[in-house]
Amino acid sequence: MQRFLQLLQTAPGGCLNLRRAAELLGCRNQRLNEFRNVMYGLNLIESDSTAITWISQCPVISFLMRYETFQEELQLREETLDALIRSCSKQLFTVTDDRENAAMAYVTHGDIGRIPTFRDQTVIVVKAPDGTTLKVPEPEEDRIQVHLKGAGPITALTCDLRTEDTSVFVSLEESPMKTMKTESSGSQSVCS
Repeated sequence: MQRFLQLLQTAPGGCLNLRRAAELLGCRNQRLNEFRNVMYGLNLIESDSTAITWISQCPVISFLMRYETFQEELQLREETLDALIRSCSKQLFTVTDDRENAAMAYVTHGDIGRIPTFRDQTVIVVKAPDGTTLKVPEPEEDRIQVHLKGAGPITALTCDLRTEDTSVFVSLEESPMKTMKTESSGSQSVCS
């Protein structure tokens, strides 16, 4: 894009022939069309099938300098996000794979109750082996279904946050929700 903008800057009258630009840049017409569509969408150019003309009040050189600054800023933010993702991954690995931490890996009724999104809701908590799939078909008028399927035991508990009771989670069989289990190992369907 930068080289394309530089070509546009030097084009006589701000009008650039796309075929000539493709030759000078050594790129496909499709790539130039992508640039053209972006700039057209930003109301920077007018375009026909063979050429583009710069129409923005901002000179091409100003836009080019902003583009370079913006690109540097994006690269810095991307590097920062990558570092945060690596740090979070390392912390998550430490928490989940350390046997000493396993005893502390739980959530209480109070923990969930403090999350504003879950207030006045019935929450279903699932503990399942890696590779377990969860499917939620389109809700019907009077019920929502959740299908869990995994290779191994699946534990599903409910936590009714509409009550002031701070008791522990209850199994699906003990909850007011209607449940149905399928016969295949490790599979459950929940209806409410």
